[in-house]
Amino acid sequence: MTLRSRPLGWALGWAEKVGLGQQKNADDVLAMFTAFAKSDPDGNGSADTFGLSSSSPNPNFGVGFTGSLGQMFGVPNVWSLGSDGALVHMVETDE
Repeated sequence: MTLRSRPLGWALGWAEKVGLGQQKNADDVLAMFTAFAKSDPDGNGSADTFGLSSSSPNPNFGVGFTGSLGQMFGVPNVWSLGSDGALVHMVETDE
């Protein structure tokens, strides 16, 4: 069992503007972020939109990005429950 609390969110309107709809897997999300960066989803006339950002107040990849993107690859959100019932920290997992 993995404990998770950091959902990944994006502007669906932007995804639709670059010709993409609801994302279903990690490849779809990568394609969407790439399209955000190389297209103009915010309509300001420049391909300058960040496709990815951290919502963490301390965006240190250990919490901000790992909590969001790591979920796609099975990385626990800091703690998971091991097969022996003990809590396991995310840096101790194979993922």
